[in-house]
Amino acid sequence: MFQSYDLQNFGNELRKIRKNCGYTQKDIQRLTGLNTDTLRKIENGHVIPKYETMEVLSIIYRYDLLRLLIQHRNESFMLDFSTKMDRILLENDTDSIENMIDAFQKFKAQSDRYSKFVFNIHINQYEQFIYIIDEYYNSPAPNFEAIKTNLIKVMRLTIPEFQIELMEAFRYNFFEMRVLMLIAETLRRTDQLVDAIRMFTITLDGLMITPVDEANNHELILKTFFLLAYCHHTADDDSNAFKTANEGIAFARRLHSAYCLPQLLFRKGVSERFLGKEEYKDTIQMSINLLHIMGHDELAETYKQVSVDHYDMKF
Repeated sequence: MFQSYDLQNFGNELRKIRKNCGYTQKDIQRLTGLNTDTLRKIENGHVIPKYETMEVLSIIYRYDLLRLLIQHRNESFMLDFSTKMDRILLENDTDSIENMIDAFQKFKAQSDRYSKFVFNIHINQYEQFIYIIDEYYNSPAPNFEAIKTNLIKVMRLTIPEFQIELMEAFRYNFFEMRVLMLIAETLRRTDQLVDAIRMFTITLDGLMITPVDEANNHELILKTFFLLAYCHHTADDDSNAFKTANEGIAFARRLHSAYCLPQLLFRKGVSERFLGKEEYKDTIQMSINLLHIMGHDELAETYKQVSVDHYDMKF
């Protein structure tokens, strides 16, 4: 997700290694062709060195500088925030947002440490995203069009050419997929279903191929399956709603995860009803029973009432 480094200390270590080897910066330029100005910037912690540069210097210094750089990775703050952000997206945990904003401001206040982070643009992007999440979840009457516009601005910090019409033209990193997911939600809430379906599909495909084996990523995949199935339902595309819900259920069962499983079962049952499948009542009943087992009684009662009012169910 975020990779950031304590470049100042790394540069100091690099300078010590060079001097211990008896080399001047001009010696290194003569031996490697590396410009002395570039080496000076690296040793002063002003730039992140290229992979090729580290390989060449490792040979000259007889020291694994790539390992040394990794040892100076300084991302624990950002990873912790990222984990908390995922929980907010997954659980709509509005109470955590204010604490998260306060913690992030304290992190930024450590200006000397903050200045050592290389990818400041990513940190700025992250900060803006936090405030947009706050507006999305905590505003009594969120303006989804305005939120969408602001999310696009956040995306353009790292993908300057990004626009909804060309969304398939870009590749998205781990963080950008979260931004994409929330843009898709604003599209869904403003009835721009064609674009919402496109964007949820891109998000789902990206999350599915991301080599991260952790609960948060798996649950984001399941939530995206559910939201995509719901979009298909709203667009009266019952075949794709059924297909998407089924794929999500299979994914959840493969992981032995109950996250979003009742919601996916409900979406499957509703689509079965419109497709004329007799088993739809059993599927909806299974969804409601599972919600009660998981302690989500309020949502279970909501699903039950919706089923009575719209889907010819009796309990």
